[in-house]
Amino acid sequence: MWTLSESIADCIASSMRLMRKWQGAARAIGAIVMLGCLTGSQAQAATASLVKDINPTGNTQSFIQNFGTIGHNFSHTEFTLVGDTFYFVANDGVHGNELWKSDGTEAGTALVLDIDTGSSGFVSDITALGTKVYFIADDGIHGRELWQSNGTAAGTTMVSDVNVGPTGSTPASLTAVGDSIFWSANNGVNGVELWETDGTTTVMLADNPTGHSFPTDLIEFAGKLFYARHDGFGAANELWVSDGTEAGTGFVRGLPAASGEDGFLTLKTMRNVVGGFLYFVVKVNSSNDSLWRTGGTTATTVKVGNINSPGNIVSIGGNLIFTGKSTFTPQRLWRIVSGTNLSVEPVDDGNPAGGPIATDRLVKADNRVFFAGSSNVGSIRGLYETDGTSAGTRLVKVFPNGSALASPVAKLTAFQDKVIFVIADAEHGSELWISDGTSDGSVELANINTQPELFFGVDGSSNPDWLTVIGDTVYLSADDGISGKELWKINVNETPPNTEDRDFCVPIKTQNGAVALICL
Repeated sequence: MWTLSESIADCIASSMRLMRKWQGAARAIGAIVMLGCLTGSQAQAATASLVKDINPTGNTQSFIQNFGTIGHNFSHTEFTLVGDTFYFVANDGVHGNELWKSDGTEAGTALVLDIDTGSSGFVSDITALGTKVYFIADDGIHGRELWQSNGTAAGTTMVSDVNVGPTGSTPASLTAVGDSIFWSANNGVNGVELWETDGTTTVMLADNPTGHSFPTDLIEFAGKLFYARHDGFGAANELWVSDGTEAGTGFVRGLPAASGEDGFLTLKTMRNVVGGFLYFVVKVNSSNDSLWRTGGTTATTVKVGNINSPGNIVSIGGNLIFTGKSTFTPQRLWRIVSGTNLSVEPVDDGNPAGGPIATDRLVKADNRVFFAGSSNVGSIRGLYETDGTSAGTRLVKVFPNGSALASPVAKLTAFQDKVIFVIADAEHGSELWISDGTSDGSVELANINTQPELFFGVDGSSNPDWLTVIGDTVYLSADDGISGKELWKINVNETPPNTEDRDFCVPIKTQNGAVALICL
């Protein structure tokens, strides 16, 4: 659907009236005149609609991504899906930052429970397990502890008061494995340790008798939990595994200690499973990371290649594709070749210019991987795609570069066999786009904020975030310049009106919200 200004709509309407009077070639000329009305307008793949103005107090956003009390700052970056319902944190201007749910309709978008009446529950880390979500919250009595919810007020309860009293246990790193939730918490006696619950029974696992274990980077692999454990500041850093029992929780292998670091961030960003191995990143020192993998045993936990700062890891065609630097090359694409060896080679080895520099995360959509990048020569910024080979790595579309409005492609998210992403252009500001892997098929998906920008003379930016795909619909937080940051949805594959009995039809949406289909 085209989203047009009143002047463009009037232009097309006038052209259509003329075309009805003209015949033959003259009518074709009228069609050309009408197409001239569209000059400068952007074809839209879908129409965005506000699901609910959760905080109706003027231009006040309901989605607050960073908030908290002194010493606490909690972030929320996405919706959490359970069945046909997704959960999120929002502030309606009355109850503070609490747990909300939505089925994609205004009536089905509601506060689940006001956890801390009269204040804010500071809900964070929403994690799905079965038909419930687990999250961290503060009810104003017990401090920050682990909670669970089935989507009803009665079914929203604290799982366990790990640290009895108002201090709370400072829970973190919620991770679902099988029928359990694992996380780190401090009960005020044993220090920061690993905990597990099935929603009913809660236990502490593998207490470090000499101090804190500081479990971090929790991730599921092969039906078990793998995590980094630290035995103290500056001490050995280790890979551990747990099956949810005390007997089944143990040491896998020690990892290089980060020189000059406090030990919290040594093992980070465990990313992907390929060929029966879990790949992860180890912080070697303050400026150097290395790629490792494990099969779950000491013998199979080894370093992979000599690539610095590896990240953005994704599997395609049996190969592991990731970004990284070698001694003499900038950030580029690399792959681990299929098989039992640990061969690492550049994806773009056949490109004498060195191929594109990958600047944002890799996103797999069907049988290809999209990423934001720039050319190694000329710094051409844009959207790229790769199938894991040098020949199959190419620039999809160049985006404006060098102006105050330009920004690199960001927040890439797979949508079926396409990719959606956010970018700012010189006409509409920062909005949501979609690409099918071709330049012509890379278009703005919706211009949500059409309010004029104060300084640049272009549309305002809706700054889309929390991109979540459910079926044919994209849910997101966005600011239309009127309601503030609120919940929106876009039905990407919406069915157009029946026009089979018409020769030519143009759908028009004017700035006052009216929608019309003009047909001959």
